[in-house]
Amino acid sequence: VDIKGGKKFTSSGMSSGMKSSVRLLPLLSRIQRLVSSSSSSSSVPNYQVLPTSTSLAFRTTSNLHFGLKERQKAAVNVCIFHTHVHTHVSETSDIPWSDIHVLLTLRAANISTHSNQVSFPGGKLEASDYSSSSSSSSSSLTLALCNAAIRETREEVGSGQGLVDWSSLQVLGACDYVPAITPVNVYPVLTYGGRLESKSAADAAGRLAKTMQIEEVEQVFFASVEELREGRGSRRLTTRNGTKMPIEGPTFDVPGCDVQVWGLTGFLLDGVLRVFEEEAMKLEETHKTT
Repeated sequence: VDIKGGKKFTSSGMSSGMKSSVRLLPLLSRIQRLVSSSSSSSSVPNYQVLPTSTSLAFRTTSNLHFGLKERQKAAVNVCIFHTHVHTHVSETSDIPWSDIHVLLTLRAANISTHSNQVSFPGGKLEASDYSSSSSSSSSSLTLALCNAAIRETREEVGSGQGLVDWSSLQVLGACDYVPAITPVNVYPVLTYGGRLESKSAADAAGRLAKTMQIEEVEQVFFASVEELREGRGSRRLTTRNGTKMPIEGPTFDVPGCDVQVWGLTGFLLDGVLRVFEEEAMKLEETHKTT
């Protein structure tokens, strides 16, 4: 993929009047209801984190690339933590955006696909991911996606010497897929890991670096929502194969990582941030009227 040009990007979901903090637990509850209600009539994830026009462009481009070729399924873990000074966070606790973090990894340079790119931990579904699900393939997909996202995270970054118990993550929901430039449909799974019991996000990343799978991962780091919002930009992306269709794509410059976030991870990260911003604004309005 060629990256050309560049400019700062302002999210339509962001407001200059938006508070610098948010009641995190009510916000996560809103997002969980939003994602789960979209799939209530079906056990297949239906909630789309990308704008409809962007999702359609991805699927159109993917169809032109691969036609009717069967695509594999993969899940990525969009995992949220906080580093608030207080261990106990209640429904009324205001958490600064600078204390709310997303887990990201830098893929190793020697792997076959998406090498030296920033990504969410995750990977393709395996047969074992369906083992604890029901026998129906449609009803088991959502649970299998969640199993795969958490399994891959555990394999890629480890426990950080007891920092994180991946089996205790709160799953907010699985979202509808986005086609990658490879014949893979990527499903984002939103999870919440609570408080990072470490001196800082950087210290937590250092602990995970000691247990990460170095054959696949070059670096583990946490990016705060505040850093992501400030580092948000856009670039024109043009695929080298297939249609050469140019797409204006979101990018992120993140402190602590020399590689810019772009491509599918950039689109997904931007989509998740939009959901957070929009739901935070609605939550704020609700508090004003009560």
